[in-house]
Amino acid sequence: MSEIPQERDPRWPKPKMSTTAIIVMIIMTITTAVMVTEFFLLAAYIVYKTGATTGIADIGRAVAQIIAAITNNPPPP
Repeated sequence: MSEIPQERDPRWPKPKMSTTAIIVMIIMTITTAVMVTEFFLLAAYIVYKTGATTGIADIGRAVAQIIAAITNNPPPP
């Protein structure tokens, strides 16, 4: 005899995302925002000190290669 799936009791609240998952998402979001801000601050510092944008693209390529190595993906062209 097969069982028929029961409907969820409407009196009970729906399951929510765990506190740990929420904290991890917040930390990841903040970390990403800080990393992006640091990259732009580094670029601004280079332009401020040298007066030129030379080297900023090289930094971007180096960051992309580091990320590709960490994630085991092929580097971008």
